[in-house]
Amino acid sequence: MNNINLNPNYVSGFVDGEGCFHVSIVDRPELKAGKSVRVVFQISLHKKDKALLDLIKKNTTKETKEGLEEIRAIKSGMNFQRS
Repeated sequence: MNNINLNPNYVSGFVDGEGCFHVSIVDRPELKAGKSVRVVFQISLHKKDKALLDLIKKNTTKETKEGLEEIRAIKSGMNFQRS
């Protein structure tokens, strides 16, 4: 399944149903602005769908992308998170 390219419209619709975006603003007095902003994109599915999460990660990630990405097991299934 490594050479499969997902249609961007499929990914968009899938994320609309199964994904979420989360933005948090935290007080950080050591920073010049005094605040820190964290943006997280997340999809959570059943563990049997890990291959699909791997495909979504492959099709939405560029090698030069900075940030944290992980697919990990959670109690209710699998979680793909990019922050």
